[in-house]
Amino acid sequence: MDFHNIIKNYSNVFWDFDGVIKESVDIKKKAFITLFSRYGPKVTQKIVEHHYDNGGISRYEKFPLYLSWVNEIVNDEKINYLDKQFRSIVVSNVVNSDWVPGADLFLKKNEYRQKFYLVSATPQNEIEEIIDHLGMRYSFKKIFGSPVSKISAISTILKEDSLKFHDCIMVGDSISDYEAAQKNGISFILRRHNNNQKYASKYIGNVIDNFIKNN
Repeated sequence: MDFHNIIKNYSNVFWDFDGVIKESVDIKKKAFITLFSRYGPKVTQKIVEHHYDNGGISRYEKFPLYLSWVNEIVNDEKINYLDKQFRSIVVSNVVNSDWVPGADLFLKKNEYRQKFYLVSATPQNEIEEIIDHLGMRYSFKKIFGSPVSKISAISTILKEDSLKFHDCIMVGDSISDYEAAQKNGISFILRRHNNNQKYASKYIGNVIDNFIKNN
């Protein structure tokens, strides 16, 4: 399905980041493996599967769950330690990761003169740092990261900018992205990639692989 034929009908586009703008899903998978490798391959495999199935959920929701799986006491000190280590692994690697084909050109060109909004599960200061490194801040009218959920971020933008539901669409790659769009009454496009095939195979709706224009 051609992305451009769908997206040109909307004035406002909400974007996820990992797996939608950048091919960065595997980078975060490897970070989780690194942090929990000492607990053995069965645990890391369970974590990887959960991470892929819940790609749009913040790591601050994942850390307590994964710690509980290895019978560790969950407290702020451990969460902050994991977060610091995770960030040190991720930021530069995400910046240097491949673009989803056509994403950078579409965002920079903005040929349909749309308003772009970024709603990510990555922490606010971190996603802003990544976007600044990429020189993409001008592309987005607003940027939201965790701890604000995607559902709340979209709701806030709809209200603050007085947007009409039928004029908005979200581009995401996970069930949590779809739910954020659905609960706010806006349309959704699923970007399919190697790590979300299980969900993509069951999804009934608009599915794309990239943002390259088919002439």
